[in-house]
Amino acid sequence: MRRSVALLAALLLVLAGCAVLPRSGPVNQVEPSPTQAGRIGLSAAPPREGASPHDIVAGFLVAARAGLDDDFTVARQFLTKDAGKAWQPLAAVLVYPDDQNVKISETASPSATSSTKKTDTEADQQVIAVSVGALASLDEAGVYTESATDSRVSRQFSLKRENGEWRIATLDDGVLLSQHIFTDQYVKAPLYFFNQGDTQLVPDVRWYPRRAVAASAMDGLLAGPSPWLQNAVFSEIPDGTELDSPVTVMDGVAQVNLSSDAVTGPVSKQRLMAAEIEETLTELPGVQNVTISAKGVPLDLQSVPDVSVYPYAAYPVTALRGGQPVSVTDSAATPLMRSLGGFAAGQVAVAYENPAETLAFTSTDGKSMALANVATGKVSRVLSGTSLVAPSFDLYGWAWTGEKTNNGQLEVANPNGHTTSVMAPWLEGATVHDVRVSRDGGRIAVVAETGGSYHVFVAAVERDDAGIPLSLDDPVRLGQRLSEIRSIAWVSGSDLLVLGRISSGADLGVYRLTVGGPMSLEASVGFDAVALAAGRDDQGIAVVDSAGTLRMRSGGGWQKLATGIQDATYPG
Repeated sequence: MRRSVALLAALLLVLAGCAVLPRSGPVNQVEPSPTQAGRIGLSAAPPREGASPHDIVAGFLVAARAGLDDDFTVARQFLTKDAGKAWQPLAAVLVYPDDQNVKISETASPSATSSTKKTDTEADQQVIAVSVGALASLDEAGVYTESATDSRVSRQFSLKRENGEWRIATLDDGVLLSQHIFTDQYVKAPLYFFNQGDTQLVPDVRWYPRRAVAASAMDGLLAGPSPWLQNAVFSEIPDGTELDSPVTVMDGVAQVNLSSDAVTGPVSKQRLMAAEIEETLTELPGVQNVTISAKGVPLDLQSVPDVSVYPYAAYPVTALRGGQPVSVTDSAATPLMRSLGGFAAGQVAVAYENPAETLAFTSTDGKSMALANVATGKVSRVLSGTSLVAPSFDLYGWAWTGEKTNNGQLEVANPNGHTTSVMAPWLEGATVHDVRVSRDGGRIAVVAETGGSYHVFVAAVERDDAGIPLSLDDPVRLGQRLSEIRSIAWVSGSDLLVLGRISSGADLGVYRLTVGGPMSLEASVGFDAVALAAGRDDQGIAVVDSAGTLRMRSGGGWQKLATGIQDATYPG
């Protein structure tokens, strides 16, 4: 009951905001109505007779918010007949903050000015402007893009009289939704595709209307990955495969009936296809199991491989203490190597091995990167530079770094002594502060600064058949509302943790960024933290402060683990 009251209060605030500017003209009310799964449904009244242009636009905005519950039937009644046919409400969803008011204002009619009298034609036309702060946008494919701080959405609605009543004749496709209504009406739906080698599943996060999320997710999976990701992931669903009948969910079981193209490959590939579909659909609310058929005939797969989405074990924290690598467990720091052979290590990375076998170091002066074998004690300088950033390992054994003052490329090296440059033209001229490769090896997160502004870029890693990195495709941008970013780490298949601050002068915090989703505060930091390491979700979040103290997130605070620490990391 408490949640229902809170939702109703939020809806009333949104509606009140519609009348902030100007203050004339009524606003249609939204009443809660029960829908499936205990949600608060939205309903809206059709346009009243004699409604003014302001009232028509205000009523339309309310009806459009409720449109996912009535297939936008009421919303189209506020449009002219032609506009109602042409309007595509789900082509774009513009999300605005709950604390923002939608402002509706009347502008000059199309041809009239203050010094001329309106003609009869002009008197039958009107333009209404709508403006509100922007939080994010969602495109037709369900791809979520965060807006920059202080962004605004502005829309104009041209109205004319139809059968004596004002109706909207021209408008942009899409709808405006408050953050609260968006999260109630839309569901996060990761689509899963394979990394190179089919060893892990990589999420491509989308957002779909709650009432048809399973069908939408299956359509998205068949359509393939987002353009920015498509050169790093692969689908084992055969080309040309379609749905032979709509996806249904009954008693927690999603029933997927595919066309005959689904069974053109060997059974081993069909099993991988089933793993993609099952992982995608069983993450959705209300789906516990999946049955897969082709032309109505169930697939005889015997078993479906359990493919990892985010491989993680209870790794200890690896740190640098006095320039030497140590393993930190239960507040004890155990040396991993006796000596680095004179190499002055400033930052450390650990390959995906447990216990740690291969380490990468960048020097304190940033002029070189070395790889070390823990068992043999051998340390090899593999890369030189001017000012290299902290290293990061990928799944295939490559250690990544790059120049802070970047010329459009990163550098990689492996324990066999093979080095290569990975082209990233979009980094040219930027100051790179941190790089972290995802655990699946298909994506890389880069913290870069341009023009005094910090950015988190996530790009697909394109590789050859041997897994050698070739280039970084054009990235997507996250964390646009952060004013400072100090360090970054992957914490799940789709989420990053960022050490930074939301605005100049604000306290430091650890923020969670979803690749294809919103940003949220994970934990407050009440001290001068300079580096971040993360394991999985809220397990193993560690920071190093400027005094060299290593702290682990514990409950609502930070537990001290070790002192004299220069850097800390988990594998990756």
